Amino acid sequence: MVLSDQSKLNSAKAVAQVWLAACLVGIAYYAGTKLGFALTPTGRPISTYWPPNAILLAALLLAPRRIWWILLLAVLPAHLFAQLSIGVPLTTVLGWFVGNSAEALLAAICILAVNNRNPLFASIRGFLIFLAFGVFLAPLVTSFVDAGVVVATDWGRELGALDNPAFLQHARKFDTRSHHRPALHERIATPAQNHDAEMG
Repeated sequence: MVLSDQSKLNSAKAVAQVWLAACLVGIAYYAGTKLGFALTPTGRPISTYWPPNAILLAALLLAPRRIWWILLLAVLPAHLFAQLSIGVPLTTVLGWFVGNSAEALLAAICILAVNNRNPLFASIRGFLIFLAFGVFLAPLVTSFVDAGVVVATDWGRELGALDNPAFLQHARKFDTRSHHRPALHERIATPAQNHDAEMG
């Protein structure tokens, strides 16, 4: 009886630890998404540097494979909330989630298969394995998914993105260079407005 109670207690602790880890990963993913938006050039649909993928990859490398699906589910609400709140279309948001998840999963699977769960950064070999799969191969392969999503949903059309009021508001908020020179959407709009005035 005592062993049974202890087993249940240990099981409950394990479940609590898993869900705590999932919540922390979701929060970190959301914060990384906000940072990624801050690093996105004004008027562009894709960021130069996207931290959420690195955060998800780190979580997968540290967690047992049996709970990977829980971590993926944990970051989905953070992904949806962060991107839908600035006006990104739902189809684009879901497509990018597939791309982000695929990148982290591909990198984690390849790294663990080649490194065989040895300490990753304890040797130059482990570091090179991480660079090969986590920095180069997985992002390269899944970049075609992200690009395809952008094209398929028309979010990649520069003027289409610039015409989205929520996107413009967000871009102006994070454009720290706006006081030095006009933002991209202003530089595009001004010649068009001048042309219309001349035609009138």
